[in-house]
Amino acid sequence: MHIIEKWSECIVTLNTAELLIRRRLGSEAAAPFLAHWNLSEQDRTKFAHSFKAFLHGDESLLPEALRRWPLTSVWNFANALSHDYGEDGHAVYAVLERAFGVSIIRSAPRFALFVGNMGFATRVRGGWWMTI
Repeated sequence: MHIIEKWSECIVTLNTAELLIRRRLGSEAAAPFLAHWNLSEQDRTKFAHSFKAFLHGDESLLPEALRRWPLTSVWNFANALSHDYGEDGHAVYAVLERAFGVSIIRSAPRFALFVGNMGFATRVRGGWWMTI
């Protein structure tokens, strides 16, 4: 029962985050980059934890999260990268894997194809899809 309550809480939080971001995008004072938005530390933490809770260690749910909450998902990617990028050199996947608790490299081709369809540039290098 506790897992179901937690699952529904993270979905409600992600729905709230998506609505908040959509409303802010419509305002005249909207920041041009999601990563630059001023969110309270409480909201930042709550949205990031809810995203990770939704995935609950299953990288196959990334496309579902991006489909359900496109702005919130992109914000979570930007938030993770803006806080931790550089700790592993230029490794992007390592930062995202640590932030979301999933193995992105294991699903790299599918993941890169999906984010490529979302408008991010991707290319093939050495047989692996790389997000650039």
